[in-house]
Amino acid sequence: MGRWLLAAVVAISAQLPVSVEAQGRFAPELQVGDRVITRYQIDQRERFLALLGASGDVRRRAREQLINETVQRIAAQDAGISVAAAQVDAGMEEFAARGNLEVEEVMAILEESGIERESFRAFIEAGVAWRQLVRNQFGPSVRASILDHQIRRTLATTGTEGGMRVLVSEIVLPARDPNTAVASRERAVRIAALQDEDEFAAAARRYSIAASADRGGEGGWESLDALPDGISDTVAGLEVGEVSNPIEYEGNI
Repeated sequence: MGRWLLAAVVAISAQLPVSVEAQGRFAPELQVGDRVITRYQIDQRERFLALLGASGDVRRRAREQLINETVQRIAAQDAGISVAAAQVDAGMEEFAARGNLEVEEVMAILEESGIERESFRAFIEAGVAWRQLVRNQFGPSVRASILDHQIRRTLATTGTEGGMRVLVSEIVLPARDPNTAVASRERAVRIAALQDEDEFAAAARRYSIAASADRGGEGGWESLDALPDGISDTVAGLEVGEVSNPIEYEGNI
C-alpha cells in the first residue's frame, strides 16, 4: 500500500541547438516555453544533488528538476505571484533547520562543493513560489490536475510533453504466506485510516519491509507512467496527502 503525495508538475523540455561560440559556462542547454536553462544551472544542480546523496543518473535528475521548477515559476508568474527576498531568506532558514544548521553553515558546505549562493537561492525561491501558489489558489485539497491550463499553455509554446511526476511514500507489508497475509491485511486497513504524515512515517519505520522504511516510507519522485499497472491508476485518482486503500502486488501489500 502507499501514501502518494502528488504534485501537479509536468516536465517540458526541448534540446536547444548550441553553436560553437555558445559552448561556454552559460550556454543554453534546455528550453521551457520562452525560458532557457543553462549548462551552468544544470552543473550547479547536479553538484547539489550529489551532495545530498543522489544516486543513478544525477545529471538527468538535475535537468528534470530544473524543468519542473521552470514550469512552476511560469505558473506562479501567470497567477501574479512574486517571491520577496525575505521569503527566500525564510525558506533558506527552514531548509537549514531541517539539518539543525544555520544558513551560513549550509552555505559553507555548499560552497566547498562549488555550489554558489545564488543557485541555492534559486532552488528555494522556486519552492516558495509553488507552495504559495497552491495555498493561495487551491487550498489543502488540491488534486493532481491543478494548473492544467497553465501547463497546457507552456506545452503549446514548447511542443514536447513529459509525464506527470509523483512523490511517493509507501509502506510495504509481507503477504507471502496465508498467516502473514491475514495479519498484514488487518494492519494495512488500520494504516490506510491514518491522516497524519508523522504517524504514517512512524508506521513505515516500524512495519514496512521496503528499503524506504528508514526514510519514513518516502521513495522519491517518479513518473506516473513508470509505476506498475494498477498502482498508477490508483495514484492518479488520489488527492494530495491521501492514503490509498491497500494494494496487493507481487506477494506483498
